Amino acid sequence: MGSERRNTLPLKFKLPRMDTLIALRSKITPYKKNNFICRYGRILDLLTTPIDVSALRVKRAWTQIHRQDKELGKHDRQAKEPYHQWMVQRAKEVKIPYSVDVPIPPPEPKPVYASKEEVEALKATIMQLTKENENLRSKHHALDRDHAKLKRKSEEDLELLSESRKKAKFE
Repeated sequence: MGSERRNTLPLKFKLPRMDTLIALRSKITPYKKNNFICRYGRILDLLTTPIDVSALRVKRAWTQIHRQDKELGKHDRQAKEPYHQWMVQRAKEVKIPYSVDVPIPPPEPKPVYASKEEVEALKATIMQLTKENENLRSKHHALDRDHAKLKRKSEEDLELLSESRKKAKFE
């Protein structure tokens, strides 16, 4: 049998010209920017986020690892310990989040005993707070809609004002 190599497709991409993207970002009106954020999230903030290129190289290198031995059973962990230490150190240098500590599960909560009257009072409080929360959410949505309408109207008024000033300059 020959070597079992995966047929992986190479990824090819061009690095974007960041200066043009940043310039384009600054030209977007606030209304269009809000619509963009609603549809795609805050990915425009990624334009100003510094990126460590070596971290991308390390990530790409990890995708190109091919295992040769696929046998199951116990493995000698002592032979891999220096590599593990190097890998942890390198991950810290490149600033890749790498969990070294073993997570400790939180202790189980102790049961709390309560009387039926207390339980009923808590349920009533929960129901009241739920209704109050729904009312506040509906008011918040209504205020958001009103705010968006007023903002749209003010942007339109500003555009009309700038157009009228341009016309006044030409005349």
